[in-house]
Amino acid sequence: MNTLTERLDNGFAEAWRPKAGDRLIGKIVGLDTRLSTYSEEPYPIVTVEAEDGSTEAGQPIPAGEERAWHCFDTVPRNELRKARPQPGERVGAAFHGKHAERGYNLWRIVVDRPFEAAFDWDSVPADESSSTAEAASTPTDEPAEDDGSIPF
Repeated sequence: MNTLTERLDNGFAEAWRPKAGDRLIGKIVGLDTRLSTYSEEPYPIVTVEAEDGSTEAGQPIPAGEERAWHCFDTVPRNELRKARPQPGERVGAAFHGKHAERGYNLWRIVVDRPFEAAFDWDSVPADESSSTAEAASTPTDEPAEDDGSIPF
């Protein structure tokens, strides 16, 4: 673990430039955003203090070294937005290369946090068509009106 003095003396974290099969595992020590030169939209930069198992271009990253992960790809940006990791939490990112048929970059992102974190069910939109169907098929205590037809 680097002290604040060591972090200042070391300058900026080196950018993590993964190749297919690389992983970045460790504690988040910084979060920032930068404007993309391509879209002028902000993207997150996650600075991670690497742990054993972290690699770059197939080579191990020494434990304790910091890497700045520029999350401009759509998949990690969206996954991180959903997970909302914070400094002090552990994160794991694995880059699996390009999808063979669709051409987008394949990522797996995991944030290590206790399961006690509440799930935000309000983030799941209600399916209006199914709630209407359920309401229509929900039994009531009132007797159905007998129309004389056979029910089968």
